[in-house]
Amino acid sequence: MYKYQIPACYYPTTVVFIDDNRKFLSALSQRFEHIAKKGFIPIIPKFFSSAEEALKYLQDYQPDLFTVRCLHHDDPSLDHRKIDVNVPAIREEIYIPERFTQISVIVVDYAMPDLNGLELCKKLQNKPFKKLMLTGEADEATAVQAFNEGAIDKFIRKDIPQGFDELLLASIRELQLQYFQDLSTIVIDSITADPEFPNISWLNDPAFLKLFDKLYQENEVAEYYLTDVYGSYLFLDSNAKPSWLAVKDEDGMNGTYEIGRDSDTPFPPEMLEEIKSRKKVLYLYDEGGLTDYPEEAARSLHPATKLQGKIAHYYSFIKDPNAYDINQDEITSFNEYVKKHKTEEP
Repeated sequence: MYKYQIPACYYPTTVVFIDDNRKFLSALSQRFEHIAKKGFIPIIPKFFSSAEEALKYLQDYQPDLFTVRCLHHDDPSLDHRKIDVNVPAIREEIYIPERFTQISVIVVDYAMPDLNGLELCKKLQNKPFKKLMLTGEADEATAVQAFNEGAIDKFIRKDIPQGFDELLLASIRELQLQYFQDLSTIVIDSITADPEFPNISWLNDPAFLKLFDKLYQENEVAEYYLTDVYGSYLFLDSNAKPSWLAVKDEDGMNGTYEIGRDSDTPFPPEMLEEIKSRKKVLYLYDEGGLTDYPEEAARSLHPATKLQGKIAHYYSFIKDPNAYDINQDEITSFNEYVKKHKTEEP
């Protein structure tokens, strides 16, 4: 059972569908296109009607994981290695168009003649993507056993009379989230193990999770990236329009105030008062200018809302796409990627 936790990042991914019934795959492809015209679906579908061809493709597949770029290991000769997280590197994933090619989920039919879905999944146990198996009524007991043994991550009945498309998409979304949660575990564990940040609570605070989900749904967020240890995130919609969730806890607010007060170029008194009174939260997308450029900090003050959960958080949701400098021209949006890479027919 997965405990819901916001991953360090999340973006639309490739989902591989494997079924020897070409008519089923073709119909599924058409239904996805129809749904996508009415609203956003966070997948790039790839179809295989041959289990053997799919197996070869998936065995050869080498994931390009974001953790490779944001984690730094100390001297490997040491018995106990410390892992440092370069949090700003997480958001740099937005400049990698190939992020959408990463496979998060495979959807495989159980009843295939040469290589059934369960056998295929067992041959791919070392891959990070999640495995969703489609079954018939007669295969359900086998699927339950496979799930309990960890060979698959979820199964659904292929022959349900109605609501299959909705159930399939909901199941894929669930497994996509689990995929990014798994990848994020080492990132989150490394951050929470840092004695400099002993009170991190945004990870499992129900009030924060509720706020995050509300913003995610209301703003049609397609992808998001952790930008600091307090729980601030960069959001992108499917056209790569950015927004920011800026977050500080009491320690973060106090630290900002003290730095602004004690630096060689201190913040103006009115700025310090706004931070001290918790009326505004200071959020710098690039914190390198915090102590040297108080005028830059002034542009980065935003109205604060208090969120009382396990501890108090102060947040601001920043919807101005020009609030912070990101290289918009260098970002391939999900919609752009879909237009350039039309899904091949099954």
